[in-house]
Amino acid sequence: MSNLIPPLPIKEFLLERYFARYEFQAPYLLSSSDCETLSIADLLARAGRTLADLGALGLGYTESPGSPTLRAAVARLYQEPGIGPPPSAENVLIVVPEEGIFLTMWGLLSPGDEVIVQTPCYQSLAELATYHQTTVLPWPIQETDAGWTVDLDQLAALITAKTRLIVFNTPHNPTGYHLSRSQFNNIIKLARQHTLWLFCDEMYRGAEYQPEDEVSDKARALQISGSELRRRLGKGLDLPDWFSYPEVVDELRKAQPPLFERGFTVFFTGLSGAGKSTLARGLLVKLLEDGRRPVTLLDGDIVRTNLSSELGFSREHRSLNVRRIGFVASEITKNRGIAICAPIAPYEADRLFNRELISHYGGYLEVYVNTPLEVCEQRDVKGLYAKARQGLIKQVTGIDDPYEAPADPEIVVDSSSEDPEALAQIILLRIEQLGYL
Repeated sequence: MSNLIPPLPIKEFLLERYFARYEFQAPYLLSSSDCETLSIADLLARAGRTLADLGALGLGYTESPGSPTLRAAVARLYQEPGIGPPPSAENVLIVVPEEGIFLTMWGLLSPGDEVIVQTPCYQSLAELATYHQTTVLPWPIQETDAGWTVDLDQLAALITAKTRLIVFNTPHNPTGYHLSRSQFNNIIKLARQHTLWLFCDEMYRGAEYQPEDEVSDKARALQISGSELRRRLGKGLDLPDWFSYPEVVDELRKAQPPLFERGFTVFFTGLSGAGKSTLARGLLVKLLEDGRRPVTLLDGDIVRTNLSSELGFSREHRSLNVRRIGFVASEITKNRGIAICAPIAPYEADRLFNRELISHYGGYLEVYVNTPLEVCEQRDVKGLYAKARQGLIKQVTGIDDPYEAPADPEIVVDSSSEDPEALAQIILLRIEQLGYL
C-alpha cells in the first residue's frame, strides 16, 4: 500500500463546472471556445469513405496505447514533404484530452520545476501542474492593431534553469491565432537549446484556415468553386457543414435564393407580326395558373401608350423605349415577380443592356420569335408593312429600319408553322428546365 499514489488535492475547475451547469441549458451559447462540428457524413466524405464503411466496423477492446491503425493514421498527420518520414506509430498514444494532460504533467515534472504556459488556455493546462508543487509562469498571447500574435522574445526571457516544460496551444483557443511555421520552428529551437519538453495542445488542428499553397500535397483540400456555389444556391441544394458558418450560409441564401424563388423576366423579341404578343399572352395564362409569383405583361403597344407616348420611332427613341421596359421589368424581377415583355426591341445593344440590368436581380430569358418577314407581312395586322412598301411611312423595322437578330437567346421559336398554344407550352417547359419553376 505504501507504493500507491496518495489522493491528489485537485480543486474543481470553476470554468468547467460553470459549463457543465449551463452549456446545454442556456438558450443562447455565446462561447467562442467550441468549434462547429462536422456531421458523420461530412467526416466520412473527407476520408473518401461511406456510411456503409462505418457500419462495417466492429466494436471491442484494442491495445492499451490505442488501435494500431488509428495510431498509424495519427502519425501520418505529421508527415511533412521534404522533411522525412512520419514519426513511428509506436510513439503515438491514444488518450482522452484530460487524461493526456494529467499523464504528461505527472510524468515529466518534479516538485520545484517551472512550467511556461501560453495563456489564455484550457484551464487544466495551467492548473494541473501546480498540484505537483511546480511554478507556472504565464506567457500571454498579445493583441495588436494587426491582430493577435506571440512574443518569442518574451518566451525566451521566461526560461530559467528550473524550466522543464513549455505548454502552448495552436490553433489558439479562444483567439484562433495560428503559429506560423517559422514561429513554431523558433519555439522548437528554444526548447532544444535549454533541453526542455514541449507540450502543444492541437485540439483544433485542421480547423484553421490554410492558404492552398501551404496545404501538403498529401492532404485532400476540400473546396467549393464559385460556379459550384452558385449552382448549389440556384438549385436550393445543401452546402456542406465545413464550407462556412450557418449564419454566413443563411445570408448567402437570402442574397441568392434558389432560382425557383427568384423573380425573372421573359423578354420576347422579333418583328412586328411575328407572334410575340400572342405567345406572351399564352405564357401569361400558364404562369398565372402556376400561381407562385405575381406576373406582369409589358406588351409593346401597351408600353408605347402608357409609358412612352411622347416618343417617336427614331433609333434613339426606340432604344429609350426598350430600356424603359427593361427598367420596369428589373423592378418586378427584383421583387421576385415575373415580367413578360413583348416589344420589337430591334437593337442588340439595348437587349444586352436589359439583360445585364435584370440579371443583377434575377433571371433573364430571351425568346427570339424568329418568324420569317414574308409571314409577318402576310399577317400585317396593323397594315404597317403595306404602308411601308407603298412609301407612306418610314422607319418600319424589317423594311427600312434594321432588325438585329439576337446573338444568343435562351429560346428560339417560329410561329409560322406551330400552334401558339404548343409554342407557349414549349417556352414554359424551357423555363422549368432552367430551374425557375
